[in-house]
Amino acid sequence: MTVWLRQRRRALLILLTSLALVAFIACSGDPGTPGSPGAPGVAGDPGSPGSAGNPGEAGISGPVGPAGIPGVPGPAGDDGALGAKGGGGSDGSDGADAIAAAVVVHDSGGTTAGIVADGNTIDVIGGGFAAGEAITLQIAHDGGTDTLNAGSLTANSGGAFAALNLSIPASLSGGDVASIWATGDSGTVGVGTLRVTPSSLTLRIAELGGSGQTGSAVLVSSGSKTNVVVSVGGGAAGVGQPIHIHTGTCEDLGGVEYPLTALLDGRSETTVDVSLQTLLDGRFAVNLHESPTNAGNYTACGGI
Repeated sequence: MTVWLRQRRRALLILLTSLALVAFIACSGDPGTPGSPGAPGVAGDPGSPGSAGNPGEAGISGPVGPAGIPGVPGPAGDDGALGAKGGGGSDGSDGADAIAAAVVVHDSGGTTAGIVADGNTIDVIGGGFAAGEAITLQIAHDGGTDTLNAGSLTANSGGAFAALNLSIPASLSGGDVASIWATGDSGTVGVGTLRVTPSSLTLRIAELGGSGQTGSAVLVSSGSKTNVVVSVGGGAAGVGQPIHIHTGTCEDLGGVEYPLTALLDGRSETTVDVSLQTLLDGRFAVNLHESPTNAGNYTACGGI
């Protein structure tokens, strides 16, 4: 059966080949005319996206920027909290004995405590000592410490003493300050102070505004008062020129503080109710006016 089918298949194949050959021969003729060029083809579809590129290499580092401007300092911080309480301190040593005595020093010719005119003697009065206690007086000043010659000085039954008309060291002069120490033989101590004031002062009176008036003024201490003698030339004869002690200076005069007797024929003499030391301690000037009718014109002045 199989052999038969093969034979039949082979015969069919030969027949078909023969028919194809006959058809080819029959159809072949003269070459035809070339055909017209075909129309342009339709544009193709877009291509697929390309694959991502490889990462680029790192760029070159840029230059370093300039340093920034320093910042403004911040405000001060708040106070810190209180620290822990410290431990107790050790007991202190015994203190020196307290000064129990009182000592007052004044000029023998006056009563102002602590003030003595140059060249005058002093009175030293004290209290607070034991009755009958022997007392030594010493004076301490820039030149050193001296013992005052008070003789045999003892406290009375009330513990007080008075040493009168004592000389002070010649080295002390106007403007000097000193301390007086009263020491009892039992150890009681009292301290007083004194200041030496000049007994007199001479000052120059200079002209003002080209007046031609010049001269001097002499101020002499008289306890709590001061004698003022002024001598100035160049004024009109017979004209009483007003003159005063003003506050301030000749360059910056204040108001009248102490009127003086009018300057007549070049002289004025007055006792004013103020100590010389007060005048020296302040800022004052002796000022001369042209005349009662022209008092606003100052003709001469001298600073104290």
